Amino acid sequence: MARLSLYRVVAALAALVLAAQWWPRALPAPPPAGPAGPDGIVRLRRASAPARRAPRAARTTNGTRGCGPPLFVVHWTHVPKAGGTAFARVARRAACAANPRLAADNPCCVDDLCLGPTCESPGRCPLVMAQGVHTAAIGAAMQRLATTGRCGYDWFSTTSSLRAALGEEARSGEAARNASLAAWPLASRARFYGAAGVPLARLDADVRDFARTHDGRGLLAAASAAAERPPCGGDAARGAHSLTVVRHPFARAVSAFYYRGHSPNYDVFDLRPGLWVRPWIKRADVNLREYLALPEYANVLTKMFGATCPRDATCAESESCGCSRTQRCHAYRNASLGEAHVAAAVANLRAHRAFGVQEAFNASARLAGAAFGFAVESRDLRPDRPSAALAGRCSPSRVMRSDPAACRAAFAGHALDVRVFEAAHREFCGRLEAAGLRPAADAELARAGLCGELRHDDADAVCGPLEAPAALARLEELRRPCRKDGAWWALKHGFHSTA
Repeated sequence: MARLSLYRVVAALAALVLAAQWWPRALPAPPPAGPAGPDGIVRLRRASAPARRAPRAARTTNGTRGCGPPLFVVHWTHVPKAGGTAFARVARRAACAANPRLAADNPCCVDDLCLGPTCESPGRCPLVMAQGVHTAAIGAAMQRLATTGRCGYDWFSTTSSLRAALGEEARSGEAARNASLAAWPLASRARFYGAAGVPLARLDADVRDFARTHDGRGLLAAASAAAERPPCGGDAARGAHSLTVVRHPFARAVSAFYYRGHSPNYDVFDLRPGLWVRPWIKRADVNLREYLALPEYANVLTKMFGATCPRDATCAESESCGCSRTQRCHAYRNASLGEAHVAAAVANLRAHRAFGVQEAFNASARLAGAAFGFAVESRDLRPDRPSAALAGRCSPSRVMRSDPAACRAAFAGHALDVRVFEAAHREFCGRLEAAGLRPAADAELARAGLCGELRHDDADAVCGPLEAPAALARLEELRRPCRKDGAWWALKHGFHSTA
């Protein structure tokens, strides 16, 4: 019996020795820095006792031998149908320029990188928060997000780009996967996550779970070498990391109505389950007139930049930096709004390091480049051509944007947002002037009626010209290719202005 027990002990020790030779021991994560803890509350509470004991170098403060500069994470707010998908490239350029220590391995610096089935995956640039989602983290969260080094790296809790490269990405096809790996190799991904402060235990688990044909030891060695100087604490002014782009509420609302998923006719956000549902189950058949009066879709600028929701309040009371990054206060929701929310929205936009105006996209890109310290290139600028929704011969979206009744209905339904936009656009114009960018932008601004005498919160000033005889004749010309009568326009779209 004793001999059998001895055999078991020897076998167990041999297995441990072989495992140690084949698989590296997971190194512990950096320790808490301040009350929040750099790893966020979730993983630290789940970490083992050895993982909580950090090496001496990781305990140093910012600026000393064993500590790297704080990460710069762009606080991005994606306003629905305001050009955010296109402008996100500018946000990625900012995340690249603001993190020079990571430049060699930073995916934000890789052009045309596609991860998985979509080229707009958040993993494409983990240093830009909230890509592709229409949620807001404003107010107290803006201040907390400015201290990214001290808050840690909780937004990396899912190292999706590494896992995808190891296994999941194969679902998008071998050619796409190979192109992705050529653009951002596995070793580069491992070094990036190590240098960014992702716990090596997290990477170890990913490699264990997903690596099949790759050199797991080599990947972890690369990450471990890059993690010798983890990012430490840093402070910045409120809004110093913030970037967004806004659009006039009338054009934005019309664009949203005719875009899949942004109206009750395709209620992808489940705003009214059972009433507004997906079209293959039941179609809501809401027209534009009705849509412009729906509170869930109205005044999104005021909601996103000036209002909070219950989750905001919960996050404000929490010491977790990650709470503010993961809260889900969506642009489309019911909210009680008033004068205080308009003032707060304007103040928060003014606190942004940079923001753009969709109607002046190229000027906005140049202004963001000046604010974040990168040179704008031609590929950062939008080609001067209409969108696909406006390019067709029959374009209801183009018709409604020329209909004065639709314009006045948008002003009525989005009365707070037009005021926020007017104030924000004046701030934008002043920043262009201060940066010396106004002369190069004058032609683009003039086409959009920006930075001049036109007040964009005045319905008579914006909608009145659409009521002129020449404008109404032009409206009829836009309708003609659709070959529909007035009753059809009134029923399906809610408006049919005539001379």
